[in-house]
Amino acid sequence: MEELQNEALSVDALLLARGYLYALFGKAFSGEPDGALVQTLSDANTLDALEEYTGESGALGELRDYLRGLSAFVGDEAAIDRARSEFTRVFIGPATLPALCWGSPYESNDPALFQKGTLEVREAYERSGLVPSRMLHVPDDHIALECNFMAEMGRRCATLFEAGQIDALAESIKAQKSFLDRHMLDWIPLYASGLERSGKALFYSRLASGIAELVRLDSTLLGEVLFWLEAGKSESSLSGLSQAMKNCTETLPEFRSAIEHVLKLSPKFSEEYALVAIA
Repeated sequence: MEELQNEALSVDALLLARGYLYALFGKAFSGEPDGALVQTLSDANTLDALEEYTGESGALGELRDYLRGLSAFVGDEAAIDRARSEFTRVFIGPATLPALCWGSPYESNDPALFQKGTLEVREAYERSGLVPSRMLHVPDDHIALECNFMAEMGRRCATLFEAGQIDALAESIKAQKSFLDRHMLDWIPLYASGLERSGKALFYSRLASGIAELVRLDSTLLGEVLFWLEAGKSESSLSGLSQAMKNCTETLPEFRSAIEHVLKLSPKFSEEYALVAIA
């Protein structure tokens, strides 16, 4: 039983870390950098969340080292202004964007907005009771919206885990893995490569490479959690597995507070890429 409890604690920590990282990437890709965002990107909680993955990923280890170095620029308005200029260049224009930051063009080779793939992403949001706050004004498959969706689903996943709801958790994980495999893994690595090749981004190129690696590892992680749930059900009593999951509720209080802090970040323009409950 002790081994099962230790495994549950490790799984819970990973689920919390992934929710934190998706929320932070969502904030970073949706709004102009400000002092609060830069500080959060470089703080110990972010580095710890990345550490959950860096054992298997050189790319996330490199991102961790890069973000640790950002701490030197906290309070440096000139550096933050340069990051804001890069945000405009990468996500707004007016010049041609160095790489398109929404998914459907990578599938269709057509740069137009609101294609078939965009509508499929919208349908996935709607199945989870969510819609973009500015639907029809921003593409549903924008990288920030997809990260924000995974952040919300990650929070729901952690809640189900800590409530010991095994079957509901398994269904949530399957839905998240399906979304990753169908709507993120197929284009975000291409986006990251295009941004790097453009030579027009440093800060956002690093972040794009990080999220590309995260979605790759996360798809594998979710598959492993599903396997763990099934193995736990067969090797121990159902109630024992459920109780081990419930016992995780009070762990990592400081990190839970850090997740709430990320959710409260509000860089300029970020509200345009929020997801809200369907009325």
